[in-house]
Amino acid sequence: MSRTIVKEESPVFITDPKGKKLGVVLSMKEYGKIMDLFEDVHDIAVADNRITELSLDQEELDRELKKHGIL
Repeated sequence: MSRTIVKEESPVFITDPKGKKLGVVLSMKEYGKIMDLFEDVHDIAVADNRITELSLDQEELDRELKKHGIL
């Protein structure tokens, strides 16, 4: 069974007979905005995690690689 809902407004809430919200239908435009925000938050989280990563300059990296027989 499929239905077509034609509405200009977004979001459209799907409710049970008592009015409890069970789901939501978003326009593609609204969905795209949410996904863009999600990607921004993800990028910030990744950058935040990398702040604590150890960084080496090229000379230190070369020393470590030679120490382990890689160079």
